[in-house]
Amino acid sequence: MQSKKNKAFTLIEIMIVISIIWIISVLVVVPYNLYSDISRVNLSKEIITQTISEARNSSAWLINTTGKNQNIAIFFTKWWNSIKLVWFPFDYSWSISEVSWDLIRELPLEKNINTNKFVDNNWNELNELIMYFKSPNWDSEIYKNATQIWTLKNIIIGLKESTNWILSKTIEIK
Repeated sequence: MQSKKNKAFTLIEIMIVISIIWIISVLVVVPYNLYSDISRVNLSKEIITQTISEARNSSAWLINTTGKNQNIAIFFTKWWNSIKLVWFPFDYSWSISEVSWDLIRELPLEKNINTNKFVDNNWNELNELIMYFKSPNWDSEIYKNATQIWTLKNIIIGLKESTNWILSKTIEIK
């Protein structure tokens, strides 16, 4: 009688195949997450850039008001993942309070993306700022608090608290 040999994979061969599949999956998933985070940062940068551009161009906003001036402001706060777009029916010259403005909309940034830094030419930082666009010429002014004008150079956004490398983007204010 002839003995019949069973043909099967050994335990070592199966472990080698599983190890190879695990290594390949790690090589694919990690870059995917990184590229996904980078694209969310880029998209959030576009949201802020487009909002500033639209605020400068008043025809982009349809605001129901009886006031003759429709002054627009954008509120930024450090570590927040949204910005507020509001309008004032009067000249902004003395104070900012929630009573004095009406919210047009709150614009969320992408998940886990925050406004991380507001810096001027000397790299001084603020925790919040107000970009104000005054009608009818839509000249812009930037306030560091309710009464002091500030020279803003950059807004830096990023994944969570990132302020450098590829997981952050700088928006230059012109």
